[in-house]
Amino acid sequence: LKKHIEKAENILVVSHRGPDMDAFSSMLLVKEFINIYYPNKNVVVKAKQLPSFNIPRMHDVTVVEKYEQGEEDLIIVVDAAEIDLVCGGEDTLMDSPADIVVIDHHMTYSDKHDLVINEERSSAAEQVIYTFKELLGKKFKLTEEIAQLGQFGISADTGRFLYETTQPSTFRLYADL
Repeated sequence: LKKHIEKAENILVVSHRGPDMDAFSSMLLVKEFINIYYPNKNVVVKAKQLPSFNIPRMHDVTVVEKYEQGEEDLIIVVDAAEIDLVCGGEDTLMDSPADIVVIDHHMTYSDKHDLVINEERSSAAEQVIYTFKELLGKKFKLTEEIAQLGQFGISADTGRFLYETTQPSTFRLYADL
C-alpha cells in the first residue's frame, strides 16, 4: 500500500453503491490518513450521495452522478471486494488504467486488482485503521476525527458489537478510539 500511495499523485477513494456508515467512515478515514502522512497527495472521495446524518469530514465527500475516469493514478476501493460493486450503468471508472487497491472486510475476494487488503475484520473502518497503523508504525497517531470515524464505522458494521465478526482486537481498537 505504501508503494502505491507514494507512487501516486492523484488518489480517488470510493466505496460500494448505496454506501452505509462503514463505507463513508472508511472512505473518509483513508483520506484523513493520507492527508496527514502524505500531505502532497491529492486525495478525492467520491460517492453518489452523502451520509444520512452528520459525520466528521463529510464535507470532503464529492457527490457525483456517475463515476468517470479522471486524472486518478490510484483508486482505493473500501468496503467492497472489487470496483464492479462501485460502478454500474454509465460509469466509466471501471475502465481506468489506474492501479486499484481494495481495503475490505467481507468474506468475498477478488484477485483482479493490484492489491487486496482483507484480514476479515469486523468492519472496513477497523481494517483501514489497522492497515495504516501497520503502515505508519511509530508515526501513527489518532486524531479526534479519526477516532470518531472509526467508532461510527465499527459500531455500524458490528451491530453495536452483536455480530460474531467482533473480535477482541475490535474491542481493543474501539477502546483506544
